[in-house]
Amino acid sequence: LVLPADLRASITARPVVLDGLGVADKAYDGTQTARLTGLDSVVLRDQLGDLDADELDALMRNDDVALETGGAWAKFVGNGNVGTNKLVEVGGFVLTNNGHGNYELVLPADLRASITARPVVLDGLGVADKVYDGTRVAQLTGLGTAVLRDELDELADDALAALLQQDGISLDASGAWARFVGDGNVGENKPVEVGGFALAG
Repeated sequence: LVLPADLRASITARPVVLDGLGVADKAYDGTQTARLTGLDSVVLRDQLGDLDADELDALMRNDDVALETGGAWAKFVGNGNVGTNKLVEVGGFVLTNNGHGNYELVLPADLRASITARPVVLDGLGVADKVYDGTRVAQLTGLGTAVLRDELDELADDALAALLQQDGISLDASGAWARFVGDGNVGENKPVEVGGFALAG
């Protein structure tokens, strides 16, 4: 009995899926940068379903293969503008050591997160005391020096100013108004309501 001596076949890399990765929502900052979550707890799973988690772990340990996340990155696809459930691209994950060629790392393709509008606070505004005149009208002070600040305290004043300038956004106070809440009668430390401010651009 003479057996075939030249039979051939291929062994392809085993596709392993990065599981447990997430992306955090963020407030608008003018960039497409996204923040990954779950980096400390991600696991590799067999995309083919042939091996359970323990079997795959044992196989990769045998090959001395490890997942390196030091260069991991994430960015919103398309732009960094405000939006809900936006697609996020990830990369920078690497399988290291000698046996890494036996595996193909499959990154998540449908990670999503939202970018919310950044809340900015009008700071430096004041209201002047007045003598009773029968109206609720109040006079604003500090209109010329009031500044916008990041309510989340993530951006310093100069960084927020640069972001607003980059987007061509300015504060429009042309319709600003102020009035005493409730009534215009004599009283100390009365609350004052303001409005008519807008972000233009």
